[in-house]
Amino acid sequence: MINTKDYGLSPLNDGKENARILNELLTKYKEVEITEQGEYTLSETILVESNTKLVFGEGVYIKREKHENETGYVIINKGAYKREYDENIEIYGLNLICNEVESAPSTPNSEKIIAGIKAHLAFFYVKNLVIKDFTCYDLSSKDFCIQVCTFENIVIENVKIEGRKDAVHLGRGKKFVIRNGYFKTYDDPIALNAHDYSTSNPQLGWIEDGIIENCYDYNDESTVGYFCRILAGSWTDWQKDMLIQRSDTVIYNNRMYRAILEPDGKNFISTTPPTHEKGSAFLDGIRWEFVQNEIFYNCGCRNIHFKDIYIEKDRPVGISIHHDNDFWS
Repeated sequence: MINTKDYGLSPLNDGKENARILNELLTKYKEVEITEQGEYTLSETILVESNTKLVFGEGVYIKREKHENETGYVIINKGAYKREYDENIEIYGLNLICNEVESAPSTPNSEKIIAGIKAHLAFFYVKNLVIKDFTCYDLSSKDFCIQVCTFENIVIENVKIEGRKDAVHLGRGKKFVIRNGYFKTYDDPIALNAHDYSTSNPQLGWIEDGIIENCYDYNDESTVGYFCRILAGSWTDWQKDMLIQRSDTVIYNNRMYRAILEPDGKNFISTTPPTHEKGSAFLDGIRWEFVQNEIFYNCGCRNIHFKDIYIEKDRPVGISIHHDNDFWS
């Protein structure tokens, strides 16, 4: 494992320079450790790939820095952009300061942003992921803190997250552990969203075989959501002249598509089926986002075990199992 202190990474650099150095080191050496104490600003995304190990020493903080261009994510796996699996990624000891910086909005013209991925730590198409000893105390209202979708075998352990949005947000996948979580969030500390809003997960599918244990939901002045939100969903084949609103999902020509629209309850009449094989297409006033080739008509969560959960916050419901039915979905 190489130490970044010997390669120019420094709390004195600007965010662009630190991102450049760290990305180059991870590409070349795979296993990287940051030991020099201080705040390291980052203004561009750190890309990780298979067999990467990134270790942050005691007293090391990563601080997001606002940039004139699209900021993207703090960390995302390279395979996310090609929908190819990355394996064996480990991140230890990250102390993240969001600094009111959000990931750029999910726009079809951005190569940096994946529709449905809106998190500081983002992983899409990943196997054998470990995130341990992670802290974030200033999570703002738009981005999730940790988001993982289309996964197999992940461990999220010893995390302390405070702020306004979901702390750990999972999409489709199997075999996961969320252990020793200390949360103080306005929105859901944990979301298991097999189905989701169209801008909140890039794919749909079953979430299976998970353990959530020794987690705390600390009190706060205000709240929305639940300690754990569990979402299921169903959809149908595209039909001519069907009514479409935000987050509706259809199947056409052995592909799944979702409608990305404003959450205003407005319905559109779909007369032209979506046929594109990637990205977005605008038809009949509807932005259709390609979701996946794997076809099924419903999904949910199963074989999820909760153990030693401490809910201090006065939420109306602790663990919610439901279908959405509102302007968002």
